[in-house]
Amino acid sequence: MINKKVMKLAVSVAFSAVSLCSQAAVVDATTLRVFGSATLGNDKLYTLDPRSNMTMLASSSQTLSFLGDSVGSVLDQVWKNNTTGQLSFFTRVVMDTAGYEVNDIVRSGYTGFTTDVTWFKDAGSNVASQGFRLKSAGHTDSIGTATDVYKSDFINLRSDISVEEGKPTSGWYVINTNATAFTTITGTSASAYGMFLRSTGEDVGAPASLYISAFAPTVAVPVPEPENIALLMAGLGLIGIAARRQNKQA
Repeated sequence: MINKKVMKLAVSVAFSAVSLCSQAAVVDATTLRVFGSATLGNDKLYTLDPRSNMTMLASSSQTLSFLGDSVGSVLDQVWKNNTTGQLSFFTRVVMDTAGYEVNDIVRSGYTGFTTDVTWFKDAGSNVASQGFRLKSAGHTDSIGTATDVYKSDFINLRSDISVEEGKPTSGWYVINTNATAFTTITGTSASAYGMFLRSTGEDVGAPASLYISAFAPTVAVPVPEPENIALLMAGLGLIGIAARRQNKQA
């Protein structure tokens, strides 16, 4: 008969092995890039699915197209933490056609906000559909083998997604921020973009790039409290009364 205390201890240890790596990895000017691991127990970027305490605010799906070839889709979502009210930006790549790979995903619009990065798998028995891991994350727009240079506006999400290599779907790559509002960056060129996806061609296909619109954090515009609006209206009323009195006296 199995000792219940031993069983509880074993479960606790197993859970802790996963939980220890469920801390978000901060990327900033000091910690420019954080690397994950193929072993989940050692992966600083891996976390458990956080969506049970979150509310989705926006979602979009755009065609993943390289050199005129449609090879999949890019999912872009905004989620709000129900406890803190702060926003997280989710990215997922799904490739359904061979010929290219996705090695770098760069998102823009993060200047002035704190950022940490995690990734998680979808539930399911199919390993490929659960999603391939996030290899590393950095506060930079550097791609491929280029030397990382800190850029406050950009977050680089590095992976290796392709049909040929049996990794057609990424996990959910998450950028957690302290923002409480979001916008859409509509630029679709190298000079201005919301999201940039790069196929380096190192293993599959030719080098190719795609620039698309994406959600991004923004500063919330203060909404006047009802009592402040009432005071403003009362003040305007008094000004009107004073103006009428002056007119009569004149």
